[in-house]
Amino acid sequence: MKIWREQRGATAVEFAFVAPIFLMFLLLLLEGARMMWTQGALQEAAASAARCSAVKSSSCNSDALVKSYAVARAANSQITIAATTVTIDNAVTCGTLGNMQKVTITAPWSSAATNLLPGAPSQLSVYSCFPNA
Repeated sequence: MKIWREQRGATAVEFAFVAPIFLMFLLLLLEGARMMWTQGALQEAAASAARCSAVKSSSCNSDALVKSYAVARAANSQITIAATTVTIDNAVTCGTLGNMQKVTITAPWSSAATNLLPGAPSQLSVYSCFPNA
């Protein structure tokens, strides 16, 4: 049969098979990078808030001010978090060091990849410690 030997259009058919897998892989790669960037920005906000709290800065002399400081630092990276996602622990042990100021941020995470991958995280959690002054 002549139709089985025809080669025209073979590349288009092969592309139709490969393109969805390639595009899904590309989407997952981009979403993973976005998640890592967001986690890094949250880590920076937690570290800045822990330091601000530990050195007893005038802008962070209460838990409410530390929370609003962390929210503002996250907003500098265009990440919106609520003050309720920020937890402050005073004079705790971090690792082996005592008398540390600890700030934890647990923010909800949603992305297109969350629906595609069953093990994708639904929240990002970071913390940072700084020695009390």
